[in-house]
Amino acid sequence: MTRRLARHSASLTRDGAVGLVVIPMLFMLAARSHNVWVQGAACALTAVYVVSWLTAAFIAGCTYTIFLDTVLVVGVPTRVRFRVHNKSRWRSLPVVVEYSLVADRDLLPPMTVYCDPLPAGAHTDLELTVTPQARGEAVNGCWSVQRVGAFGLVSSRLTRTAKRHVVVAPPFAEPIELPLRGGARPGRGRVVPGLDVWAAREWRPGDAVRHVHWRSTARTGSLMVIERAEQAHGSLVVLIVGLAGEPQFEAQLAVAAATAERAITEGADCYVWLEQSNGGGCGGRRTHESYLVPFARAEAAVLPSERGLAHLAAHVDSGVLLVVASRSLVPAMRAQLAPLEATGEVEIVYLADRL
Repeated sequence: MTRRLARHSASLTRDGAVGLVVIPMLFMLAARSHNVWVQGAACALTAVYVVSWLTAAFIAGCTYTIFLDTVLVVGVPTRVRFRVHNKSRWRSLPVVVEYSLVADRDLLPPMTVYCDPLPAGAHTDLELTVTPQARGEAVNGCWSVQRVGAFGLVSSRLTRTAKRHVVVAPPFAEPIELPLRGGARPGRGRVVPGLDVWAAREWRPGDAVRHVHWRSTARTGSLMVIERAEQAHGSLVVLIVGLAGEPQFEAQLAVAAATAERAITEGADCYVWLEQSNGGGCGGRRTHESYLVPFARAEAAVLPSERGLAHLAAHVDSGVLLVVASRSLVPAMRAQLAPLEATGEVEIVYLADRL
């Protein structure tokens, strides 16, 4: 992410504030004494302030880039690299660069680096290590760059918000064992390529000759080929209902995220549903690249709507429904999910009972 920052504000440094008091005193002394040398000193000091303000406010030309992983884990240190590139024809000013993620809570501690003046066209990389401290998701990052002008009397602060999508997952935890290897009932669930003979169908252009099944061809009178596949591992659906910040709910989220990661690795069809307070939902089939997003977004304790229950019923066929819910909400969840459990086709696991 590279952004050229626009001037936002200018202020006096501590030395600049002290010096600003001296200028009026010199002019007053020159007016009383009619001393040209005192008046000249006051004018010279005023010119120094003007130069300092001009250099802080208008001499720029640097771009700032941050290299930060998009998926982080609470408690796991990560390296952050800042690149400052002086693209102007002049020597840059010393700067203090601050960066933070824009989110409801402090996902990362404040990141601050200092950069010495750079020659024209030069760049430097500044690194630091930070440890994510809270679960959540950010879609924007806020830059703040403070430059000190010549003579150190005036500084300017430049700020800008730029898009930056970062997901901070719950801390690592041990997954629980779930019966996911049984697969769906015959004819249902997800099918993946495999070695088992799965079905015979009519030949289509592009099919290899070695796949032709001559016995079926002779019986039907049409050229038939064999498809080889196998039933995927059973499905796992994770339902998240809880209030962010509750220690017991946060512990469940960590275990559920680890369990979902293992299920995806083992080939299970994983689906996560999170009802959101704005009436929408965060759900869908999860992959290694996307399965952490719902676990990071869990904020409000919203019971699933009819739409959410329909999603669950459609995706948990002959699989396991893992319920991640605050203990106070478990009775309400049992009542909502009773019709689904009564079918006998779904095994419902309440993680609150396991922890």
